[in-house]
Amino acid sequence: MAQVIYQIVDSYYKTFEKFPKLPLIWSRQTHRLLAVRNFKDLTGWGSECIFLLGLCVLIPKFAQFIYIVQKYLQLGHYPDQDEFASPIQLLSIAVAILGSGVAISISFFGLLFNREIVQTLNSLFDVEQLLVTRGNILHNRAENHRDKLTPKEALIAKVVGHVPLFAFYFAPAIAIFAVANGLDPLTFVVDGYFRPDWRRYQLVWFLGFKAFSLIMLTSAVISASKMLLGVACLFTCPAWFLQHTIRMLGKDYEVFGNQGVVWIRNVRIYIIMYNTIVIGFTRFGPYLAVIILFVLVACGFAITVCNVVIVRMRTYLPISFGCVMPTKEPIQLLSVAVSSIGGGGAIVASSFGLLFKREIVQTVNSIYDMEQVLVTRGNILHNRAENYRDKLTPKEALFAQILGYVPLFALYVAPALGIFAVAKGLDPLTFVMDGYFRPDWERYQLAWFLGFKAFSLIMVTAAVISASFGCVMLTKEWERWRGKYIGNG
Repeated sequence: MAQVIYQIVDSYYKTFEKFPKLPLIWSRQTHRLLAVRNFKDLTGWGSECIFLLGLCVLIPKFAQFIYIVQKYLQLGHYPDQDEFASPIQLLSIAVAILGSGVAISISFFGLLFNREIVQTLNSLFDVEQLLVTRGNILHNRAENHRDKLTPKEALIAKVVGHVPLFAFYFAPAIAIFAVANGLDPLTFVVDGYFRPDWRRYQLVWFLGFKAFSLIMLTSAVISASKMLLGVACLFTCPAWFLQHTIRMLGKDYEVFGNQGVVWIRNVRIYIIMYNTIVIGFTRFGPYLAVIILFVLVACGFAITVCNVVIVRMRTYLPISFGCVMPTKEPIQLLSVAVSSIGGGGAIVASSFGLLFKREIVQTVNSIYDMEQVLVTRGNILHNRAENYRDKLTPKEALFAQILGYVPLFALYVAPALGIFAVAKGLDPLTFVMDGYFRPDWERYQLAWFLGFKAFSLIMVTAAVISASFGCVMLTKEWERWRGKYIGNG
C-alpha cells in the first residue's frame, strides 16, 4: 500500500510541476520532501499569495464582510435588501476567506518551518525504506524491490491521482458561476465602491472587466487548490505512513526478533527506528498545535458569525424556532447542544472504530508490543524474568484506583441526569410528544403520563450509559485483539 501512496503523490506533483514551486516540493526520483530556499524559485509562489489570493480575493471579500457589518450597525438590523448581503454572497465570503486564508497561512507556515518539516517527515520515509530493505534481504531480493500493485491498488492510485486535474478543470466552472452571479471579489470592489454606470460605457469595457475578473478568479482558485492539495498530501500521507511503519516494525520483530545471539542487536535497531519516529513527531508537535489552534479559532469565529447572521436574517429568511425549541430557556439550548454533541460524537466515533478497527487495533497494539520489547530487554539486562514488572508505588496505585472508578461514576450519574432531564422536560421524547403531538394529559389517566415519563427516563439513562461507555468498549476490543497476538503477558 505504501507504493500506492507514492504513486498518488507522484501524480500530484507531476501536475504541480507545471506551476510555480511551493516552499515544500516532492521529489519523484527519491520519494522525499525537499525544501525550496532559493528566493528566485519562490517569486511565483509569492506573487500568487500576495496578488492573486491576497489582493484579488482575500482583501476584497474581507472588505465585503466589513461592509455588511457597517450596514448592520447603521440600520440596526441585517441589511437583507442589499445585493451584497444575500445568503449566497455570505457563502462566497466564507468560502473565499477560508480557502484563500488557509492556503496563504499554511504555505507561509511551510516556508518558515520547512527545515523541521522536511527532516521530520523524511525520517519517517527513511524508516519505512529501511524496513522494506530488511524484508528484501530476508527474502533474497533486491534492496529496493517493491511488490507490484494489485488491480485494486492500481485503480485507487489512478482515480485519486486525477483529483488535481479535476480541481484544475473545475476551477473555470466555479469562476464562471461566480462572475455570472456577481459573487466575484472584483465585482464587489467596482460595483460596491466605485458604482460605475455601465450603460454609459461601451459593451467592450463591461465584457473586458468581466473577462479580467474571470481570469483572476480562475487563477486564484487554481492556486488555492494547488496549495490545499499539497497540504492534504503533506498531512494525510505521513499520517498513514506513521501507523503503517509502526505496523511494519511489529512484523519485522516477529521475523528477526528471536534469532538467538543477534536478538539484542535487533532490539537496538527497533529502538533506534522507534525513537526516530517519536523524536521527530515530538519536535513537530508544537507546530501542529499552533495550526490546530488557528483552525479552531477560525472555525469558532465562522460558526459564531453564521449563527448571528442566521438569527438576524429572520426577516429575509424566516426561520421558525418553534419546531426546534418549544421554550426559550437557555437550559433547553444547553440540552440540545449536549445531546447533539454527546450522542452524535459517540455515534460517529463508534462508527469510525467499526470501519477502521483493524487499523486502530494493529497500530495501538504495535505500540504495546514495542513497550513490551523494551521491558523484556531491561529484564534480560538485569537477569529478571522476561515478563517481570515493578510493583506500583503508593502514588501510582492511588492514581490507578481513582481513574478506575470513572466508569462507575458515569454509571451512577446517568440515572441522576436522566431524572433531572425528565423532571425539567429536557428529554428528547418530551419534545417529540409535547412539541408535535401535543396531547392533553388531563384527558388521560395518570398511569399513562407516568408510564411515558418512566419510558423516557429509561431511554435517557440508557443513552447516557451507552455514550459514556463507548471508550471502555473500544478498550476491551483492543485488549481482545491484543490477546490474539501477544497473549496476556
